[in-house]
Amino acid sequence: AMTAATIVSGAVAGRARLRAYVGYTFLLAAVIYPVVSGMAWYDAGLLGIDGAVGSAFGVAFDDFAGGTVVHAMGGIAGLTAAWVLGPRIGRFNDECSPNVIPGHSMTFAVLGTLMLAFGWYGFNVGTSAIFGEGAFLSEQLGRVAMNTTVAMAAGAMAAGFVAWYKTGKVDTLYVANGLLAGLVGITAIPHASTWWGAFLV
Repeated sequence: AMTAATIVSGAVAGRARLRAYVGYTFLLAAVIYPVVSGMAWYDAGLLGIDGAVGSAFGVAFDDFAGGTVVHAMGGIAGLTAAWVLGPRIGRFNDECSPNVIPGHSMTFAVLGTLMLAFGWYGFNVGTSAIFGEGAFLSEQLGRVAMNTTVAMAAGAMAAGFVAWYKTGKVDTLYVANGLLAGLVGITAIPHASTWWGAFLV
């Protein structure tokens, strides 16, 4: 729930008052997140195997560690907050062409990215450790750790290649964002994907 709320913080950084963000975080964590997680992860929830959608299709919605429940919901909440607040001051010229707003510190951006990447094993591998059972647990733990690592690396490499193709040099922030995109993309399915599936994700 708090991870979903921190996704919103990046979307409204420097534009929202602290009390508005705290209120939004409380609403998200105490009201919206329990409803969304209940619909997706509870067997009798709307998307669960015994829920309306799961029963209609004969299969439950599968989101292993929060790819949709945490990240998509946080992204939608952040997009909504950004839409309400409008663009950052100085983001657009008078002709409506966008201005690049450089980050404050490349070092802190990369350090934060690496801290998130390390913590992602808590999302994915930690979920496997909590919900796995017996001999299946060790097999699943290995698959989840490998797929998390492969998707992270492939996302970073793909973003680096795109930056290189567009500008002739590898942009560090592109690589950092690509790394995080690979992690977000694999979070829902690291237990079910093959290594090459994780690479494609």
